[in-house]
Amino acid sequence: MALLAVSERRAGARLNAPRRMAIRVLRPEGPLPARSVNVSDGGLCVRLAEILEVRSQVRLLVSASMSAAQPSLRSLECTGRVAWVVQRLDLRALPPFLFDVGIQLENPPPLLRQFLQVRPSAAARRPGTPARVLEIAALKGRVHTARLERTTGHPQPWHLMIFVEGVPCFSGRYASALRAREAWAQFKRRGR
Repeated sequence: MALLAVSERRAGARLNAPRRMAIRVLRPEGPLPARSVNVSDGGLCVRLAEILEVRSQVRLLVSASMSAAQPSLRSLECTGRVAWVVQRLDLRALPPFLFDVGIQLENPPPLLRQFLQVRPSAAARRPGTPARVLEIAALKGRVHTARLERTTGHPQPWHLMIFVEGVPCFSGRYASALRAREAWAQFKRRGR
């Protein structure tokens, strides 16, 4: 199977979010817990069990307990705008279904801006191979593309990304390329 290079379309670099970063979407009916996926200079991607409307404004409560190398980030409130929403099709047969939500921050507090800033040195510590197309498959009449990239310095260095007609729908990390390919095969079996 031939592998093809795929170029990155993002304007800015993104890094995996720190594991101890906690985010809540503040709403009148109560806070909605969110799992941070990745961060960039201008925003973040969070995973939610509820869908948010694209272009809607959201209030976030961000907190983290960082190491001595990073500034301590206490609970900070900020606002943002929902830039995109993608329902994850990650092998779940039953609800709750998950959504990856891209949020562009609007005037974040200086400490949060410093915390989210993607530094070239941080990106350089996570070198990897460019994402490669594993396979393009038609599932239920839609074109699915599986991409695989390897990142060094991560406990699960193989990153599988699946796109439906160019829109991301699944992302998972694996200990080996074989495990990532097995996950892609399982995804295809469920999608047929």
